Formats: sequence, C-alpha cells, structure tokens
Amino acid sequence: MTSSEFEKLIIQQKDKLFRFALSILKDSNEAQDVVQEVVLKLWKGKRLLDNAQNLESYCLNAIKNHCFDVLRKQKHHQNYLQTTLSESMEETR
Repeated sequence: MTSSEFEKLIIQQKDKLFRFALSILKDSNEAQDVVQEVVLKLWKGKRLLDNAQNLESYCLNAIKNHCFDVLRKQKHHQNYLQTTLSESMEETR
C-alpha cells in the first residue's frame, strides 16, 4: 500500500474513527490519542492492510480493541489507587 492509498483509505476515515472511539471512551482527548496511535500502528503495518477484506471494519475493530485496552488500564490504575488509599488509611489508624 502506498502512502497516497493509505491517506485515501485511512486518513479519510479519521473522523469516523474518532467518533467511534469517543463513543466508547467518553473523553475527547483519550479518543484523539487512541485514533493517533491506531493510525500509526496501521501505517507501520500497512502491508497487512492489503490483505484486509473490509478495511473500514478492520480499522473500527482496531479502534475498539485499543479503547478497551485503555479502559482496562484505567480500571487497573483506579483499583491500584483505591487499594493504596485503603492501606494508607489502615496504617494511620
């Protein structure tokens, strides 16, 4: 896939990808970050895009998976903070 083909197929979908990421994450900054990261990953693996049956579906699936990774990391971080706070409170008693 050439850079012009990539631009035509992927970059034109950027707004749709952003809206999809935003619908999952509910945070525009996080959604923008996810789209940028996924587009970069797609660019690095652009040879694989030639084999994709449905490029739009492939891109949306990549966005969805990355959003879920972000949500899992956020939840893990939140659980860690809650545990640390609880342990700190117990030590001060």
